[in-house]
Amino acid sequence: MKTRGYTLVEVMIAGTLLLIGIGAAALLANTLLRQQFFATETTRALNMQEQAVRLFQLGMDATEIAAVLPAKVVATDPPGEGEIHLQFATSAQTITGVGSVEIGTCRIVYSSGDDPDGDSLYRTNEVTVVRPSTRR
Repeated sequence: MKTRGYTLVEVMIAGTLLLIGIGAAALLANTLLRQQFFATETTRALNMQEQAVRLFQLGMDATEIAAVLPAKVVATDPPGEGEIHLQFATSAQTITGVGSVEIGTCRIVYSSGDDPDGDSLYRTNEVTVVRPSTRR
């Protein structure tokens, strides 16, 4: 009487395919978590820049802005992991019919993760803003 069942080769092939599927799912989950982390960091950095630009429009200078923003804003460039380097450059200009204005360029540098070699990757974003001149 012949018994029906799976051979050892069939079981090993099925086990290998199952392990490949589980490994691919784990790799996908890890990649999605890393992308979510870096998207969150990017959103935080751009939000911080927008807040800094709005404070500039309200008449604050760069040192006052840096003092008001959270401790993640640092003076070192490039910043460390989870930190943001914020820099303002301002200039005065006179526009005919408008008068004296200040033009500010707000530049941020933040970490956007690591490349495959393990080196940190940094992103930079600049925003130019104009405000009426409040300084005499």
